[in-house]
Amino acid sequence: MSTSFRKSCLILFAALLWVSASGQTVSLKVIQTTDVHGSIEQGKFGRIATLIRQECKAAGGSPNTVLADCGDLMQGSFPMTLDRGGVMIRALNLLSYDVFVPGNHDFEFGADSLRDHLKQFRGIVCALNLDWKDTPVRRWTLLKKSGLDVAVIGITFPALDTLVSGDQLKSVRLLDAEKEMARIMPEVMNVRPVVIILAVHAGEYTPVSGRLTLTQLIRKYPQIDLVLGGHTHQDIPGKSLGGHAWFLQAPAHAGGIAVADILYDSRERRVVSLQSRLLLLADRETAPLPEMEKVFSEQLKRSARTGAEQIARLPFPLEPLSGTEHSNRLTGLFANTIHEYTGAPVVFHGTHGKFAQAPGPLNRRQLFALTPYEDKIGVLKLTPSECRMVLEEQHAKKRSGMFQAPSGIVYSTGRGGRIKGSLRLKGESGDWTDETRTVACAFTTFALAGAGGRFPLLRSLAELHAVEVYPDGIRTVLENHLRKNHPIQTHPIERK
Repeated sequence: MSTSFRKSCLILFAALLWVSASGQTVSLKVIQTTDVHGSIEQGKFGRIATLIRQECKAAGGSPNTVLADCGDLMQGSFPMTLDRGGVMIRALNLLSYDVFVPGNHDFEFGADSLRDHLKQFRGIVCALNLDWKDTPVRRWTLLKKSGLDVAVIGITFPALDTLVSGDQLKSVRLLDAEKEMARIMPEVMNVRPVVIILAVHAGEYTPVSGRLTLTQLIRKYPQIDLVLGGHTHQDIPGKSLGGHAWFLQAPAHAGGIAVADILYDSRERRVVSLQSRLLLLADRETAPLPEMEKVFSEQLKRSARTGAEQIARLPFPLEPLSGTEHSNRLTGLFANTIHEYTGAPVVFHGTHGKFAQAPGPLNRRQLFALTPYEDKIGVLKLTPSECRMVLEEQHAKKRSGMFQAPSGIVYSTGRGGRIKGSLRLKGESGDWTDETRTVACAFTTFALAGAGGRFPLLRSLAELHAVEVYPDGIRTVLENHLRKNHPIQTHPIERK
């Protein structure tokens, strides 16, 4: 059996029943995208737009289709840095999306920017666990599709504040998803929807509260028919969740769409069939939707021009940390950059993914690959014992891929990443043991937020002490450093 067949095969959730000749069944189609991350180059989002149009047409148009995106839409590619992802809202509007659930990366450009974009969305923004004034965000919405009342409940990433800094979230208050679900379900049930969909920026095992994972939450609500997932970048064509609901999740980075076909028996007042499938771009020749290409045209032209602009000439290669390294030339570049910008004598910063760059010219697109997130820099003052605990937490989590390489401090490690002996600040001859002496230590705001729960100790210290967040993003700071220290050389023509 081919991979494409296995991936796209119809998965039967409920036993198919005979459809009576009296026409008591009603068809409803649900289409989902998620974790697109601004993938508009190479026609990717344009191609899935074609698939969406085809599926909508097969269902009889938008009145018979629920179209939802489950977040991480507007950040993650170089073109998105040009307008902070606003072009993606225009793309959703072109396709008449009904629902959008923001993801954690959608907040990276800042809550103010996201709020302005959301106000331009013609559909409904849903997230029951967001308390966010002066925005169009709702906890849930009721759609009329195929003549049926369809309730859609939204949940953004439940631990949003561990991935996005307070500086980026500003006035956004994150609520407990479990408690909010209990609060709204009576309200939802009062309108007697015939289909209930939960659209969530989370995976099936993501904790939604201090007590429950998403799967465990679903078990509490047998009224839910369909769950649309996200965040985990998994391709899930369909599976049972919580014993009664059906769970599916579209491919990330505009790799395809997820489709659910629902049959509702209006006489028996229940869903009698739910089939789901993934349509993958890798499995088919699909041309981009021409109207969508027009939406992206100017953005892509500007991206090509801006991305090719050379900003520096590297005299040395840059490579990610190996599994055994605690620092290298790339972490040293970040450390020098951040020290020069903040004056902090101790800097913690990691490397992203598998980025590598040979000596020579560095352009803006390559700079984005080096720093693909919208992090800022925060500085807090730590005692030697606090810094020691941070170091040990970093070494204990080194395999997580989020290791923040320390610089400006000398130390030795033993088994399990435990620190041996005392710490010493670089440039000083004596040990740093005086607990009354605090030293400024710089981190990314992502690390200070806890890096998605990976650094709980660092997060607790950031909550305990005052953190000074600097105004410029790390990418801007790095560009300025490179322009100053490794400029593009212009050689005048010698006259004979």
